[in-house]
Amino acid sequence: MASKEQIQKALDELWTRYGNTLSMLNDSIDKIDSKDKEIAKLKQQLADGKDIDIDISTPQEILDLEKSVLNRD
Repeated sequence: MASKEQIQKALDELWTRYGNTLSMLNDSIDKIDSKDKEIAKLKQQLADGKDIDIDISTPQEILDLEKSVLNRD
């Protein structure tokens, strides 16, 4: 049978781990909230009709690879 001290030590370690887990969860929620705000801002920019400068052109390496695949006999 475990002694009172051993049980208390195990319980204290459990509370420490629980506290660490809660702290990590809190940090994760803060990061998610931050990303939610960033997403909302981007959605608002899209709704406002602001242009977002994104390069959607096909990279030359891909074009060369496509050409090589399509020209096989």
